[in-house]
Amino acid sequence: MRLDISELLRVPTEAIHYHVDQPCPADLGYEARSAVSGELQLQSTSNLLVIRGHICADLVVECVRCLEPTVYSARADIEEEFRHSDYRVVSEGDQPESQELDDNLLAIFREGELDLDELIRQHLLLAVPPYFVCSEECHGLCPHCGQNLNMGTCNCPQEEATQSPFAALAHRYGVMPNGNHGL
Repeated sequence: MRLDISELLRVPTEAIHYHVDQPCPADLGYEARSAVSGELQLQSTSNLLVIRGHICADLVVECVRCLEPTVYSARADIEEEFRHSDYRVVSEGDQPESQELDDNLLAIFREGELDLDELIRQHLLLAVPPYFVCSEECHGLCPHCGQNLNMGTCNCPQEEATQSPFAALAHRYGVMPNGNHGL
């Protein structure tokens, strides 16, 4: 969704309150279980466009231990500041005068409009933990047969502490396999 901010850019100190209720961006990389909802406030000052607010959406994220898809409620607080020179009106055929403008800014601002999908996409991606675990009690997968240990056990032999690459350190410092100190 594109939001026309050309009037806001012309009148400094003006603010726009925007209620977000839209589908998740298609290129998010996660399956969405809910629409994106939240509140944004856009305010123009003499040299800055300030965007503050929050958004949330339910996304299907894969657990890094057991690989099971799990619904994660992603919540992102947004606080962005853009210099007026960063988002001046750029037409499709125009090239930016400054090479300092990166592709992210050009993706967000175009012809006096703010691309909310791109802003939302960037913040939701940052809201998902890079190593998502479905629960602290997740046992993960068996490293030998791939059995999901949350669903049941397998018949693979359990590794002993002596097979661990840290067994020599455990022996050196007197730590027993059960966690007790042997000193």
